[in-house]
Amino acid sequence: MNDPLVQNQGDVEKQANVGTNNGTIIVGRDNSSNTQSGQIHIHQGMNFDEVRTLCLDLVQKELALYKQQAMVESMRRFNELMDKFLDQFSRINDNKRQRLQEPAIQNALNETFKEYVKSGKEELGDDLIDLMIERVEVEEHTTSQSIIDEVRQILPKLSSSTVSLISLLTFSQLILTRKTDVFMDMLHKLSPMIKHLQDIHSIDVAYLEQIGCGQSLSFVGFGKNFEQRMLSCYNLLFYHPISIDKFYEIMAKYGYNQGDKLFVSLVLNSLMDVKENQLHFKFNSYREDLMVGKKKLEISQALSNLLKEMRAFDEIEVRQFFLNINPNWIVVLDKFKNEDIKNFTLSPVGSYIGTRKLSKIFSENIPLSVFYKE
Repeated sequence: MNDPLVQNQGDVEKQANVGTNNGTIIVGRDNSSNTQSGQIHIHQGMNFDEVRTLCLDLVQKELALYKQQAMVESMRRFNELMDKFLDQFSRINDNKRQRLQEPAIQNALNETFKEYVKSGKEELGDDLIDLMIERVEVEEHTTSQSIIDEVRQILPKLSSSTVSLISLLTFSQLILTRKTDVFMDMLHKLSPMIKHLQDIHSIDVAYLEQIGCGQSLSFVGFGKNFEQRMLSCYNLLFYHPISIDKFYEIMAKYGYNQGDKLFVSLVLNSLMDVKENQLHFKFNSYREDLMVGKKKLEISQALSNLLKEMRAFDEIEVRQFFLNINPNWIVVLDKFKNEDIKNFTLSPVGSYIGTRKLSKIFSENIPLSVFYKE
């Protein structure tokens, strides 16, 4: 075989045809790696220049299809994504880096660069690089690996509108217990994607079902609109405030009298914030593990008694709550009244796309496991 790269490496120990149209996999003695003219030479211990060469060789067949100005632009995009990939690749441990020798990883690299060279969309490129790093780090032949591979295939097919819909569907099913002021900031961070939902139509929902992001259950009355979802997820956020006097009155009604002053103060400080002489709940939803000390169960019972006496928002008030944050929320509120969206249930692949997007928006990790607890 007249391959100078293989000749320079010494005698070839093993050669195997893999039944592809592109050629042969060749394993050399030095355990390094490269690809030329449809051949993949598998090696170990590559430096970053070799990684760059490997990636370029993997996609050179596709790059050769472009002519003149398109070739210049495709190379610019390749180099742009390559720099981002190497930056992230440098942060993973050495054992995981060695996985670049694996055929499945090289195939994923090929697909990653091909997709970005075709589209040139910066956000898609960033997502594909993140997914590539996740693909390298995850164990092979696992559900997580299969989900990541499906997402890599699906993401280039999605528009900004469909990604926004998936993300808001994901958000509407999450219970992110946070301090109320922190959660309000999170709602503001969602504002940029709201406008994209105005371009969502029934065909978009049907397409998401077709490509495996979820399914629309046709049972009448099964789904919830956005207001109902928020009331279900964030039970403390949607209560009208009360005065301090009213708080003490409720405590007294349920037997917390003068002898329980320390406990009443503990309940007050654990659950409530004072704003303009009114008491608001400190958290958007209740989680016992957020409470400290030995009185968790007692505080939980006191909260239950408080909620019996306080007035919850109705759906109209929840709607107005979101419109006060940003009038553009009307798009989300109206779209979630459509039966196909109300009844749409995300698949693990759809939920993974949604949690990854929300993790970026909120700058915190929201794992897929929040939907699949043991």
